[in-house]
Amino acid sequence: MREQVDQELASGRYRSGDELIEQAVRYFFDERQRGQQRLEEESVNPVQEAGALLAGESVAQFESAADIAAKIDAVIADDDMYEPGEPRPSLEAATKAKDLIVAAERGVRKLPKPKVSVYFGEIDVTWTVQNRLLRLIVFPDSERPAVLYFQTDQGEALTRGESVEVSGDEDLSQRLDWLLG
Repeated sequence: MREQVDQELASGRYRSGDELIEQAVRYFFDERQRGQQRLEEESVNPVQEAGALLAGESVAQFESAADIAAKIDAVIADDDMYEPGEPRPSLEAATKAKDLIVAAERGVRKLPKPKVSVYFGEIDVTWTVQNRLLRLIVFPDSERPAVLYFQTDQGEALTRGESVEVSGDEDLSQRLDWLLG
């Protein structure tokens, strides 16, 4: 294992060991997220999804910003979402996430239905439409700007993507427009 880490660091793809660790944590988080998605009852009807994909249509389901905000509160309150000793997101992080989503709703036609999760004090709101993924990450540190992580599946693992800091209200709505194609 140590040899693999040394090889990855020597490859030049990562600036530091911390960046490599962050990518590994993201990979495991993505796997956990995919497992949760498979277990959730609110899935798209497979027949409907197949028909929509054949017709080249989006199979996104939609939800209001108020419903997403309520989902954020419910996930934060759900003890089953946490590992032992894992901190809950702060009130400031929850407020920031909800404010960004409310602002985004003003700038897009509809908000796709997301999956909401927590990860060691951060709030992750993840939208997936066909082969595209968009994740809003709000960190527990109120001074750290929120991040948008986005990716497409072009035959490679869905662990490679790009992240940009959220600098304004329009950033999330622009990425949601991208997500919906």
